[in-house]
Amino acid sequence: MKLAFFIPDLAGGGAQRMIVNMANEFASRGHEVDLVLVKNQGEYQNLLSKEVNIVDLDKPRALFALPALAAYLRENQPDALLSALFYVNVIAVLAKFLAPKAKTKIIISERNHLSVKAQYGESWPDRAAPWIVRLIYPFADAVVGISQGVMQDIQKNANIRPNRISWIHNPVVTKGLLENLKETSKDEWFEQAKSQIIVMSGRLVHQKDYVTAVCAYEKIVQKRDIRLLILGEGALRGELEALAEQLGVEDKIHFTGFVENPLSYMKHADLFVLSSIHEGFGNVVVEALLCGLPVVSTDCPSGPAEILQDGEFGTLVPVCDPQALSDAIISALDKECDPEKQKARAMDFTVENICSQYEGLFNKVIGGEK
Repeated sequence: MKLAFFIPDLAGGGAQRMIVNMANEFASRGHEVDLVLVKNQGEYQNLLSKEVNIVDLDKPRALFALPALAAYLRENQPDALLSALFYVNVIAVLAKFLAPKAKTKIIISERNHLSVKAQYGESWPDRAAPWIVRLIYPFADAVVGISQGVMQDIQKNANIRPNRISWIHNPVVTKGLLENLKETSKDEWFEQAKSQIIVMSGRLVHQKDYVTAVCAYEKIVQKRDIRLLILGEGALRGELEALAEQLGVEDKIHFTGFVENPLSYMKHADLFVLSSIHEGFGNVVVEALLCGLPVVSTDCPSGPAEILQDGEFGTLVPVCDPQALSDAIISALDKECDPEKQKARAMDFTVENICSQYEGLFNKVIGGEK
């Protein structure tokens, strides 16, 4: 097959990492692979296999790349093009309209619960997402949600025929990630934190709801000598540090900022916590399982519950409930956890397993099967 993957850039986002993993894997299987970028920039450039051909549309925004993407489809005619991220998905479908003679099948991957995106969105495209989906997504040859919950959310918002919509989880575990697992952080903070450690990882943004986590942690330290490690950077860091100071726990929380290899820090921890309001999937949960950690997560829509199999591999608590979160954390720390069981679950999300599912989808769509 000749395959194309379309994303805005190679910046350090979950969608970009997913596409890089998939492009590399499909190229290694002998397929001809193009990675079509709105602009060739970002820190994942060095992760891309030399077997993947980069097509740089060199535009400042996805909307401006529409004519160039249509021209690419007319001239190159890959068998299938897979796009990821909402606004890029829209451009991919519109490009097919501008290249009606191209044989390419357009497959779009949706990563978010668009109804939740509309509820919490600050920009008009976010708030209008369900309406845009209703107008555009039915014209794709196939739509894939990165979790069953995301797929169901799309079905509620768009009149897509059942034979054109499905769900496939993210490819998280790669050879590179397994190599990262061998590294151990030398952060001096671990020498000082001679107690149990809770770890969290992700962007410091509203969606991740670190406010609830910090408030839950303040309740925990009233009973236990436990430290909190927060991996990641974001716009709310100052606000969270101020909250920690206000609650009197600033000396017990370590904000690392962005770290190149989160797994090297997770290995030091006793428990992983996710406090998100919503997660299309939740790659960090898989990473925590790969480290053999017990997991406490909010039962948010909808990826974490699917990864944890509704509590089989971790504890699920209500969203935005500091008391429930603190109680679950203490309970999880007191229970025995089988690290090998956690690691085995993580291996369900290898790039090989997930790409085999996508390969089956590509073959069906290209062959015109239902």
